[in-house]
Amino acid sequence: MKMLNEITIKNMKKNRKRSIVTILGISLSVALICAVTTFVSSFQTSMVNRVKAKEGDYHMTISSVTNEQLQYLKENVQVEKIGISQTIGYAKTEELKNEDKPYLSIEALDEMDIQSKGITLTQGRLPQNDQEIVIPEHTLQNGEAKWKVGDTLTLPVGERTIEGENLNQHNPYLDGKDDDSLETFTAKETKTYQIVGIMERPSFENYSAPGYTAITKWEKPLAGKTTSVTLSLKKPKEVYSFVKDIEKNLGILGENIDTHDSLLAQEGIFKSDRTNETIAVLALIVIAIIIFTSAFVIRNSFTISLTEKTRELGMLASIGATAKQIRNSILWEGVILGVISVPLGFFLGILAIGIVLMIVNSIIQGGGTPLVDHFDLTLVVSWQAIAVSAILSAIMIFISSLRPAIRASKIAPIDAIRENKDINIKNRKKLKTSQWLGRIFGVEGEIASKNFKRSKRKYRTTIFSIFLSIILFISMNSVVDNVFGFSSLEFQDRKYNLTVNLYEKTEEYAQQLTEQAKQTEGVKQVALEKRKSVIIDPSKYYTPEAIEQKGISLKNYGEQSNTVGENLQIVSLGNDVYQSYLKEVGISVEEAKGKAVLYDTNIYYQQEEGKDGSKRVSYEILNLEKGDTMTYETTATGEQDQAVTTGKKEITIAGRADKPPMGALYSGYNIAVLIVSDQMMKELGDYTLSKMIIECDNTAKVKEELYKIDTGLKEDIFDYDEQNQSEQSMVLIISIFLYGFIAVISVIGVTNVFNTITTNMALRNREFAILKSIGMTQKEFRKMIHFESLLYGTKALVFGLPIGVLLSYGIYKVTTNIYETPYRFPWGPIAISIVFVFAIIFITMRYSMKKTEGLNTIDTIRQENN
Repeated sequence: MKMLNEITIKNMKKNRKRSIVTILGISLSVALICAVTTFVSSFQTSMVNRVKAKEGDYHMTISSVTNEQLQYLKENVQVEKIGISQTIGYAKTEELKNEDKPYLSIEALDEMDIQSKGITLTQGRLPQNDQEIVIPEHTLQNGEAKWKVGDTLTLPVGERTIEGENLNQHNPYLDGKDDDSLETFTAKETKTYQIVGIMERPSFENYSAPGYTAITKWEKPLAGKTTSVTLSLKKPKEVYSFVKDIEKNLGILGENIDTHDSLLAQEGIFKSDRTNETIAVLALIVIAIIIFTSAFVIRNSFTISLTEKTRELGMLASIGATAKQIRNSILWEGVILGVISVPLGFFLGILAIGIVLMIVNSIIQGGGTPLVDHFDLTLVVSWQAIAVSAILSAIMIFISSLRPAIRASKIAPIDAIRENKDINIKNRKKLKTSQWLGRIFGVEGEIASKNFKRSKRKYRTTIFSIFLSIILFISMNSVVDNVFGFSSLEFQDRKYNLTVNLYEKTEEYAQQLTEQAKQTEGVKQVALEKRKSVIIDPSKYYTPEAIEQKGISLKNYGEQSNTVGENLQIVSLGNDVYQSYLKEVGISVEEAKGKAVLYDTNIYYQQEEGKDGSKRVSYEILNLEKGDTMTYETTATGEQDQAVTTGKKEITIAGRADKPPMGALYSGYNIAVLIVSDQMMKELGDYTLSKMIIECDNTAKVKEELYKIDTGLKEDIFDYDEQNQSEQSMVLIISIFLYGFIAVISVIGVTNVFNTITTNMALRNREFAILKSIGMTQKEFRKMIHFESLLYGTKALVFGLPIGVLLSYGIYKVTTNIYETPYRFPWGPIAISIVFVFAIIFITMRYSMKKTEGLNTIDTIRQENN
């Protein structure tokens, strides 16, 4: 046996090309597993670090804590660290110019709480005593205060009340303008602080909060002040059960407890079992697909190697080697290949992810200003992931080499020497080809087809490798599509970031603003929204889901009913945005002429009996399709301010849109929206000038330019970048992760196919040399290879596409547990698969043919090993 093992090693050295190719095939499979685990661990670690930097490193906060409750929490064995803070009060100062935010809200934090809350300084340092203070930078930008580090502030500090009740940061400023709600500020004491630092806006400050959060140092308990605590647990998975325990044992109200869900979610801990189950199943599906793919690629590598060694093994058997010895020889080769391939696979996988992360980081950090704040994709190699990858790879290599080993041990010596197992000619009838084949592809096509049938085992490995790449690409695309689907519900992909209210403004004024905005550097799109509100009969046009969700009683509608109807919005957005939107949703300008594009997707949250949490379900409001005509009614205000109908009109649907304009415009409106051209809106008449919508790089710069026309615009402008900066960053991060994941999978899949095809072609050098020796020209040879390429691609697609679609649907059904939307057939991934399969096969075949052109025909025929 020792001698046979030595022969195995010598043969591997002698046939270096074959051994290297086999090692590369196994390494790519190991790299696939390692790349996925490394990518996930790197991304998760980066996301966790970002949340900690922006929002703080804690698991929950509890407000209005008594001394007894605080003592209990300090002594609780589940608590790892605890931070304490107390609210000093509000300070009203004329330095702050924002009429909706006239206060400083002064908070005293102890050392642990300052560390936990994610305080990020932009200037100066943190407070070291209770006479020092750190202010947020938006007091200078949004509040227009002139403070700087080193200034001393003397402030009247007190309480906000309304009708005797205290107000806090969750209560917006009540100035009495919209109703009779007018709050009162009562100063209780005067405090003097020195500004020692300026920080980023703290994550725990609501955007509607009436006070800019300022932080001082907490040194001792302050009588009569509200106490809050920040907790981190030793076992984060116990957070939600811990909440229930303290609610029960301490009598703390649930409204006073806030769990840090964003951090917990990044650490893989979710409040809802429904979400946990769905993500677990999705992860298992992804892992199963990757392991299945890797196992068969490794098996293919051994099968190709065995095909080449068949004759050699037959010769060993003929001189006395037993079946067991031959089987052990193959397994021993598997061990050697594994020892070399697994570390190489780890290196390739980590290297590939390292390069991807480096490219992504250069994109995120490019231009000096990071696209995503506090986000640095660092390479994190988890030893647990490496250990799991190594164990899985070892098991796969053993299983993959076992079957070829058993097969090799059972081949009769004479069959092995003749290679009868790989090339079978059972009878002449079965190898006949169809007449059309000869007419179209000539004799070269017939030779390729017959060779394909004779050597099915040789071709099967190549086809199966392509087949696996197809189902891997389609199924992983479905994972991405579904994950992005329900994540984008939380983080809408809004393109616009500034709106200007134009109600009661003239069109000349609006046009002036629009031109000013368009001329501003960094402005990408400007939409001038005109709106017409009409009503429709839901009994005619509403879907059953819409009727159910809106609680509409159809008996209230009909010819004899006085019920007016349900609201529908007709809008126009200006010619540039309108034409861009038509292109985006795949409707031509001609198709849309005189018609309307319908966007009516709505979301509701559904509770299911026996399941915790809710799932998000999307549905369409109207039962209309392309070409349908809808009757609507216009209304006017009648007696006693009641709406009355003034006439009926018809409008035709040019097509349905599966996405709203400008990323998220009208998303979540809970009504159907018809998008029309400006020309059609003029023809419809009686519209309202609504608002200007802007997509730009720098909202502050655009606002500055608009103020040149009208300084009173401040109350009419809404800046989404100020309020939803974190949301937009999350869209970008999710996109980077998901499409980066697809890129890694695709690159390794393509490399695998290339490796398999080139190996198979290299093993057929003798066959090609024989064909050339009997008169086949280079042109005929190319034609034969091109037809073989067509056979490879067609066979792989015939089997791969249906299975890929089935897997896609299975993944969709899994995600419906938390996010339900109509199934979208993966036309895009299918089209990409078809194009790339043939492109990769033909490119690889051409590469392989080039390598065979320089070979000497006689020498190649004489060779027994390549």
